[in-house]
Amino acid sequence: MKNIILFSICILCCFSCTKSRVKLANIQTIEVPITRNDKPATFDSLFEIDKYIVLETTSESIIRKIGKVSFYKDNIYILDKEEKTILVFSNRGDFLMKYNHLGQGPGEYIELTDFSIKRDSIYMLDGIRGELLVYNLKDSLLSADKVMKAKGIEILNDGKYALNMELGHADKQNDMGGYYSYSCLKNNRLLHRAIPYNKELCGLSFSQAEGGDAFYHYLDSTFTLFPYNDTIYYVNKHDGGLFPYRRVKVGDEKIEMNTDKATIKELRKKGIVSSVFSFYKMRGKIMFSYYYNNENRKYTIADEGGNILFNGAFGLDMNKLPVRMLAFDSDEKDERILSLVHSFELIGLAKHYTDKSLLLNQIVANISAEDNSVLIFYKLK
Repeated sequence: MKNIILFSICILCCFSCTKSRVKLANIQTIEVPITRNDKPATFDSLFEIDKYIVLETTSESIIRKIGKVSFYKDNIYILDKEEKTILVFSNRGDFLMKYNHLGQGPGEYIELTDFSIKRDSIYMLDGIRGELLVYNLKDSLLSADKVMKAKGIEILNDGKYALNMELGHADKQNDMGGYYSYSCLKNNRLLHRAIPYNKELCGLSFSQAEGGDAFYHYLDSTFTLFPYNDTIYYVNKHDGGLFPYRRVKVGDEKIEMNTDKATIKELRKKGIVSSVFSFYKMRGKIMFSYYYNNENRKYTIADEGGNILFNGAFGLDMNKLPVRMLAFDSDEKDERILSLVHSFELIGLAKHYTDKSLLLNQIVANISAEDNSVLIFYKLK
């Protein structure tokens, strides 16, 4: 009987490993044509304006730098990375309240790295101290738990949570058996650990535009990305397992597990090892941003088959509005894309394009140069 049990376990393990290898082998690769620069007008052939939201500006609601935008029960939750606060606006842009627990006491954080809203609770991640603070939406503390240091958090089913640690922290003396970008835990017990990376990357920063989330949600799916990794991953919300969804090839250079420190430094300096961010998935299309060769931000839109529909800078849309894509969270099924535009930019453009955009003039009539950014939503045609 003992031999039969052992044999069954071996068969199960072999089947699981084989299944994993098949998935890895068959992952589709989207090859980004880095020398291709499509005309910005292509954007207007794919998308059209849905609506815009002017975020109210008061002495209490000034936003310095947007780190994350999340929609929950018709309200907008915005992480201000510089002020380390979460501001709440109505879906019309009216300022409602602010979560601010900066400090070193109970229920406070040193660094507000990320947040997630589930079941009328807001989970605030202190990625520097390694602590997860849970508040209700009325701003009363519910719990405070020690977690691993991380850059992003996703609350899963049955008390599980996933952590995106990107390139970790600069503690090379305590590598816990290796350097990993992803962990899934329950009751602070490690269930999954994945995506090992070169230890010479540990603690290095990776710059991306405002609103570069750690986790992305579309319909019932959750995705995540990691710096200098060429794969978009799918998170199983039930068990926290991680599975490859698409590979994205931007240029030929990669940082391998055995790449030496000097080479890594040179590759980073040249900006030729790219990572995608601000990832969207909608109605048979995939869209993301990337930087390459220290050039300005570019965007790629591909269909489900990997065929490139657009590659280049979005520039201005037909209404003379800048398109600066920022991914966002939502508790509803949402297939819009969000563009974040600073008020001073819009005012400058309105002066340059006088009488060429009724919508631009309409927005500018309600803002001043010092006001908060404007959220502009587009939908697929």
